Amino acid sequence: MTFKPSKITPGFNLTWEGSRMMLPEHVAMLQQQRKLHRRKRKPILDIQTVEELECKIRSIFAQDKKAIITVFGEFGNRVYSNVRIMNIDPFQRKIKLVGDEEDIWIKFGEIIEVEEM
Repeated sequence: MTFKPSKITPGFNLTWEGSRMMLPEHVAMLQQQRKLHRRKRKPILDIQTVEELECKIRSIFAQDKKAIITVFGEFGNRVYSNVRIMNIDPFQRKIKLVGDEEDIWIKFGEIIEVEEM
């Protein structure tokens, strides 16, 4: 029969057994680091793609159709579906979306994709 030592067997180092506990500040710091690690960078769109998006936005606005608009987010893209484009502000480069829940202003630079419903 073989002897299998455990943590409470004499001769084992029990000094560090209590160090498994973490301070709340350390836990918060680790969570923040993990969150920052998951952050994405915004894709760089070329001029042709930007013009194409603006053309789609103008077309949907002129025809008063509903759209699906994908907006960049650092931790995940937001998708606004079943929305209407109510206003286009060319000076501030923003569009106003009206959906079932609320009205939202979105900058042109944040828009990644536009689809017509």
